[in-house]
Amino acid sequence: WAGNLGGGCEFSPPLKPQLHQLSEKEDDDVFFLDDSFVCYIGEDPSVVDAERVGGCAGIKTKALDLQAYAVSPPLTLEFELDGREWRPGQPLRIPGPQGPICLQVPDNATQGTRLRYQLAPKPEYRIEVPPEAGPGSLLNFKRRNGQVCEVTVPEEVDAGETFEVTPPSLMVRVPENAQPGDFVRFSRTVVSDSDVNLKGSRIEFFRAAVPV
Repeated sequence: WAGNLGGGCEFSPPLKPQLHQLSEKEDDDVFFLDDSFVCYIGEDPSVVDAERVGGCAGIKTKALDLQAYAVSPPLTLEFELDGREWRPGQPLRIPGPQGPICLQVPDNATQGTRLRYQLAPKPEYRIEVPPEAGPGSLLNFKRRNGQVCEVTVPEEVDAGETFEVTPPSLMVRVPENAQPGDFVRFSRTVVSDSDVNLKGSRIEFFRAAVPV
C-alpha cells in the first residue's frame, strides 16, 4: 500500500472544454486550470495519509508502532516462473527489496514465463493540457480538498491530450505481524537537487495506519 505524503503532485502517463487564467508570474509557461480541465478519477483504497513524526533531531513516535520499509514508486519486479511451487491464478510469494511480496500469477501463465509487475498507487486525477500549453509546461489546479497542486506536462503529451496524476507517495511494505488499523513507522531520505555529494541529505520519519 502507499502512504500519501501530501504536498505537491507527481505525474505518471477523455474530457474537453478552457484555461482559467495565465499565471501572473514572470514565467508565461505556468497555467492555472479550471475544473473543465481536471477530472477526478477517485482515491486508491490502499492509499492513506501519513503523519510526519520527526527528523534528524530525533524521532517522536509511539512505542507500539511497527517498523516498516518504504520505497519510492513505481516499484518494478521481474521474475521467472521456475520449478518452485506455483499455480495459475493463485498468489505467489517472491523476494522483494525489503522482504517477500505476494503477487497474483496470471491465469494463462506457464512454466518458464517471465513476469513483470509494476507496483504504484492508482492515479487520482486526469488532466487535459490546455491549448496554449505543451510538454514541459507547469499546470496548477486545485484538488478536492482545496490544496493547490502543480504538475509538469510530460514530454510526450501535447495540447488537447490528457495525462494522469498521482499524489506524492511512498510504497510501504506492511510487516507480516501487522493488522488493519495498526500504525507503522517508516522513513525516506531527502536529497537536494543541487547536492551532488549528498552532504545535505536529511531523513524524514512518518507514521501511518495500515488500511482496513
